[in-house]
Amino acid sequence: MNQMRRLPWTQDGKPAFVTAGTHGPVTQLADQMERQACAVAEDLATQATRLARDMSASAAEMRPVLALLAASVKDVVMVAQLRAERLDAGQD
Repeated sequence: MNQMRRLPWTQDGKPAFVTAGTHGPVTQLADQMERQACAVAEDLATQATRLARDMSASAAEMRPVLALLAASVKDVVMVAQLRAERLDAGQD
């Protein structure tokens, strides 16, 4: 029986899947999206750290970065969950 890989997006509000172990365009897009989510989180963490260390930074300056960072953390948690699923299934 073919194992399935859950993708980092939904289809009609439901999880989307592709056959695990394939290296087609859907798998490549999913891998790219996961890498991008991690890169964005890293960039936002750098920005947030810089703002946190800036004693003259106002709350109005920090709020947008904090909101983006929070959303990015959720994305990275999803990436970690997806990768854990693949590790548990012996796909990575």
